[in-house]
Order: sequence, then structure tokens, then C-alpha cells
Amino acid sequence: MQVSNQNNTNILVHEDISDQYKNYIRGIVANLDEESQSKIIEYQNNLKINKLQIFGCAEIYLCRLPSQLSDLSVNECSLSNIDGLQHMNQLKSLSLSRNKIRDIKVLKLLVNLKELHLFHNKISNILPLEHLNNLTVLDLGDNQLIDIEPLKQLTNLQLLYMPDNQITDIVALRSLINLKELYICGNAINDIFSLKFLTNLNILDLFKNKLVDITAIRTLVHLNELYLLKNQIVNINALRSLTQLTQLQIDHNKIADFSAIQNHPNLSSYIISNQTIAEPSEVLFSDKLSAIFEQNETLHTLKFKGQQLRKQIVRFTKTINTQLIYQMHSILLNFSGATAHLEQILLYISQQDYQ
Repeated sequence: MQVSNQNNTNILVHEDISDQYKNYIRGIVANLDEESQSKIIEYQNNLKINKLQIFGCAEIYLCRLPSQLSDLSVNECSLSNIDGLQHMNQLKSLSLSRNKIRDIKVLKLLVNLKELHLFHNKISNILPLEHLNNLTVLDLGDNQLIDIEPLKQLTNLQLLYMPDNQITDIVALRSLINLKELYICGNAINDIFSLKFLTNLNILDLFKNKLVDITAIRTLVHLNELYLLKNQIVNINALRSLTQLTQLQIDHNKIADFSAIQNHPNLSSYIISNQTIAEPSEVLFSDKLSAIFEQNETLHTLKFKGQQLRKQIVRFTKTINTQLIYQMHSILLNFSGATAHLEQILLYISQQDYQ
């Protein structure tokens, strides 16, 4: 469907029409004036639309949208007032991301919601969400959250996304035992004891917080992905029990001993740059691992050992800063025929210097 406003701007609407075989019309709503919006809404009501997506619109009249919607997205519209949503009690999915919303009290009436996306707004009070017990997906990223106590009631949540807020206390999360994915990076969290109860987690993102002690995560044995970069972690013994890990990022910490991840058969990639490593163990060069070293200024000794020495050295030369090679006191190669491979390293350095 196409409508023109007074400025002859073409306007298209995303919509699902339940009574049609192919019921999806794609598009963008831009520069929508009241007259054009009224025409669109009249058209929508006639077709019994279930799904509506609006983005990039200067002004929205939520009270005029069809009440039978089950899926509504109003993104990037500079929306600040969401009064008018209360009549949409059939909504199961609602996205209001990238707006200017502060007050969400009207959302407490939308008890059938299963997915709610409020990314990049100005929200600080989430008390209206405490009784939305059907929620399985909640996105509160990039807001102004400090107190997340109301979330403790949302025990059906499976995905919770809250990066880039001002959260320090996560005790409220201990009751969310059905969580499978938790993203709380970019906050000011220093105590994660409450996470020990979330044993169904598959993905945990704690990037850029204030963590020192990560003992609590040793119970999260179903974790596949763990992101701990940019904290103040020294000891990673808690990772010893996390044998299902496939992805691990622990760069920009203060870790010297990596033996805790030596027997992780599924770990295919980890990043450990910006550490205080002096003598990294050969565990870092396992055949199944891809270790990336950058800016490890205290590095002075490398030990290579095993049947895949050539691959280990190639991996090393592709990832480490050339300058670090010059500051090494020694490179120890425990393998017959290693001299030839050492020549490859020196050749690689020489080539890099002249590029």
C-alpha cells in the first residue's frame, strides 16, 4: 500500500494481513502526517491486521492503531508518550526501541506480552513490568536503569538484555531460573553471587563491569558462550567446570594462569589479549584453540609443544604483535625439526618489517 502526504513523500507500511495467502507488505513509514496516518489506519482496520511495523516516523498516534494487533513495532520515531497502547490487550510482541520514552506505566496493562523491546530509551523506572509474567524476551539495553528489583517476578524469562545501564546490584536475577541468555555488559557490577542459581544459562555476557571474583559461575555448567572481557579478574579457576564452553573472551583482565581451561574439549576460540602473562603455558596453543595475543607487554617466554607445532607457530605469527617477538628472552620449541619452523617465524618478522 502506498500513501502520499502533503509533501509528496511516499509512505509504505509493514503489515501482516491474516486473511490473505501472502500477507506481508514491506516498507517504511516516514514523515507521516495526521491525514495520511488516518488513511492508513482505516485501511488496516478493514484488513484485520495482526502485525504492524512503523519506523522513522516523526509523529505517531498510538490510540488510532488497530486494537487487534498481536505484534507491533514503533522504532526510531522519537516517541516519548506511549499512552494509547492500553487498548491493545492482544499484543504478544511489542518493540519501542530507539525512542525517547521515560514513562512506561501503561505497559502494566499488556499482560499477554511475551516479547518486549525497549532498547535505547530514557527509562529508569521498570516497576510497571513486574506483573508481565508471560514475558520470555525482555530488552532493556541502553537505558538509565539502576534498580532492577521488579524483574524478580518474571520467572518465565528466557532472554534478558540489559547492557549499558547503571546497574550495580543483580540480586533480583537469582529467581530467573529459566534464563538461557543474559546480557548485562557495560554496567558497574562487582558481585555476581546471584548468578550461581541460573544453571540453565547458555550465554552469559559480563563484558565491561567491575568483576574481580567470578567463583559464582562455576555452577553454570551449561554455558556455551562466556564474555568476561574488560574486568579486573585475576583467577579463572571457576571456569574449570564449564566444559561445554565453545566461545570464551577474557581479554583485558589480570589473568596469568590459564590452566583452568586446559581440558575443555569444545572450546574452539578464546581471546586473552591485554593480560599480565609472562610465560603462557602450551595449553594456550592447543590444536583446538585459536589464541589471540595483543599488547601483552610482560610476555618474555613462549613454549611450544606437541604434534601440531607448525600450525601453532603459523597461528602465533598471524596474531601477535611483531614488536613482542623482539622483546622475547627466549622461544622454546620442544619438537624435532623445530629449527625450520623457527626460520619461518624470523622470515615472517622480516617480511612484516618491510611492508
